[in-house]
Amino acid sequence: MKSEGYAEQLLVIIMRERFVNLFEQEKEIPIKKLLPALNKKNERNFCVPVDIGKFGKCHGEEDEARVFLASLRKGGCEKSLLEGLDECFSIANAMDRLNERLEESALIVFHYFEDKYDEQEKDILRSIRKYISLNEGSFLEILIISAEPVDRWELFPESNLDDRFVTFIDHDQD
Repeated sequence: MKSEGYAEQLLVIIMRERFVNLFEQEKEIPIKKLLPALNKKNERNFCVPVDIGKFGKCHGEEDEARVFLASLRKGGCEKSLLEGLDECFSIANAMDRLNERLEESALIVFHYFEDKYDEQEKDILRSIRKYISLNEGSFLEILIISAEPVDRWELFPESNLDDRFVTFIDHDQD
């Protein structure tokens, strides 16, 4: 990681902006170092990584919701927060219902988006965008880690996930 204080700086931005896209074209963002540092500095209910590579065999939004919830369970999200969410029909629905149960901030880190033409990646970004557009005042914070800014993924028929929805941070420039 560039510096020990990087995770702390990133968390300040996430607390302020709520929905953040951290990108770097060289894929140098050290996920295995960044996530523990975010957890260490985190004063939230939880900080859970969601590896989008796990969604490769999904066929539809319900499958994606199941994989998402499995990632939350594996990532250490409290069981009580996840009870009854198995019937969620999409990632956006699961995040919305989870948000309703939170009493303090929580962070979900979606990583690593790298192919702007991949329909599976676009589907996940569409779900994130749906959630964000409906929940500006939520406890749930989202960090999206990608190879390039996510506004370059064409999310038709949804509008793109641009600066109306997320704050962009170029990891190369920090």
